[in-house]
Amino acid sequence: MRVARVPHRVTGSRMLQILAVLCAVSVAAPPAAHAYIDPLSGSVVLQGSVAGVLAALLTIRHWWASAIRLVRAWFARAAP
Repeated sequence: MRVARVPHRVTGSRMLQILAVLCAVSVAAPPAAHAYIDPLSGSVVLQGSVAGVLAALLTIRHWWASAIRLVRAWFARAAP
C-alpha cells in the first residue's frame, strides 16, 4: 500500500524569509545603471530620507511617552 504524499506548502513565515533573501540579493548586487540623477531628484530623495528618519524618531518618542505614562499609572494604582 502506497501512502499519497501531500504537497509541501510554503507557510507565511517561509515566504517572508524567501522574500527577504531575494530583496537582499537584489540590493547587494545591483546592475550598473549608467544613469544621470539631476540635482532635483537627489534633493527629493534626501528630503524623503530625512522625513522618514524624523517620522520614525517622533513615533518612537510618542510610543515611549505612552509606555512611561502606562507604567506610572500602574505603579500609582499599586501603591497603598
